[in-house]
Amino acid sequence: MALINYQKKLLNNGMVLLNNFFNNVERNMVINWANYLQNLPETKNKWMTYNETNTNAKTRMEYFVKYHKPVYDFVHYRLTPLVNNISGENMVVFKDKINWKLPNTKGFAAHQDHLAWNNFSNKKFITVALFADDTNEDNGCLEFVENKHNEGIFEHDLETSGALSKDIEKSFDWKPVNTTTYDVLLFDSYIPHRSGPNISDMSRRIFYFTYSNLEDGDLYEEYNRIKRLEFPPVIERDPSKEYNNLGTRFNLANPIN
Repeated sequence: MALINYQKKLLNNGMVLLNNFFNNVERNMVINWANYLQNLPETKNKWMTYNETNTNAKTRMEYFVKYHKPVYDFVHYRLTPLVNNISGENMVVFKDKINWKLPNTKGFAAHQDHLAWNNFSNKKFITVALFADDTNEDNGCLEFVENKHNEGIFEHDLETSGALSKDIEKSFDWKPVNTTTYDVLLFDSYIPHRSGPNISDMSRRIFYFTYSNLEDGDLYEEYNRIKRLEFPPVIERDPSKEYNNLGTRFNLANPIN
């Protein structure tokens, strides 16, 4: 598909899937990085690791790009030009994360990412997803509602999970997006999305690199500084402090404790 068609699809639908974008070497690098990070021990004041609520299994790591040079180089020299070309903007990494959805773990409730970041000055966010496993409905692939990203923020239940209201979620036409480890997915921060539980015997690991407009500032360090204060990883939490994180912008619609 020509670049102009990718641009139109992202603009019109709120997401665009680039099938077979990576070659074998790049695809294998992504898988190897996921394996490496999965075995990386929790370390205070560096990368931030979070666990799944029910199983206590490792389910997310953030703020790791600066500590892993191969990932850093790939993100800045391979992904950033791609995002700039498709978005038509000059963008910079705002946040990084990998979600491990292991067998028999929960999905992520329906939500819009922008709600988690609308307290920052940035006007636009685009997330790039890389897949360390093939994804499908059995292991909890991403599901999107196309053509709803230009309608602002929908009603979310911020008193509980931070998810979209059930009535709104039921009214939408959800599209499962099956992917392979050769694919790249870009999506707008306003597009509603969700993913189901992993009922398979294979993992579903996805890297997410979120970009924002450089003209709004490079806020990667600031975002992670604030998150570490408000919703630190368990290893850094003060046992005397109560963290009321359910449904907040730093734990929006997540099965994470």
